[in-house]
Amino acid sequence: MIARRPVANVWRSGCARGIDSLAAWIAVGIKADLELYIPGASHNEAMVKSLKPLASQVTMVPRGPSNALSYRRRNRHMVQKVDHLLAFVWQETFYRSGEWMTINLAKDYGVKVDLEVIPKEEW
Repeated sequence: MIARRPVANVWRSGCARGIDSLAAWIAVGIKADLELYIPGASHNEAMVKSLKPLASQVTMVPRGPSNALSYRRRNRHMVQKVDHLLAFVWQETFYRSGEWMTINLAKDYGVKVDLEVIPKEEW
């Protein structure tokens, strides 16, 4: 169960399908400022089209030499100058994924990171 935390004023989405998209829609629903970080690789184009006009900031992150480096660039842009990251993960320990790449980048920048493990039985 998610612990009670203060609601952030600004929510950032990396525009990936799944939790990123869900969080973006929730941000709009609670009237938080939404910042979209659109990678130069595959992303949820339908969500971006719908939410771009509602976002307080839209950052188009240039494509990297590969898809993986495109996502890394996007993730780096997202975690710079933030004070807190609430990350949703499938397990509490590291596994190779975009969410853990973002978590590790955030830690490198000194960002406070809280993890919420998504219970497998919920999906």
